Amino acid sequence: MSDDPHHRGALIETAGLQLDRAHLAATTMAGGEVRRGLSLALIALRDAARSATGDDVSLNGIISRLEEAMADLEAGKLADMERLIETARTDLRA
Repeated sequence: MSDDPHHRGALIETAGLQLDRAHLAATTMAGGEVRRGLSLALIALRDAARSATGDDVSLNGIISRLEEAMADLEAGKLADMERLIETARTDLRA
């Protein structure tokens, strides 16, 4: 994995776009789109966290919330999942 800050920034931007996608799907209850958006966002954020120097606590926290959102989706807890996605979107853009 490259330590290039531009690459890391692109991964975070990709995650943000996928979270927008997942959030829109969650608010319209399009489960397949939610799953796809969450999966792609998690992949991008995990790659970005691995390419960070040191431990990126903020990204790790966002990743943890999104993993919880994915578990909520699998368990049918859609209201909790939507809240977690929205919180992750907000934190990523902070």
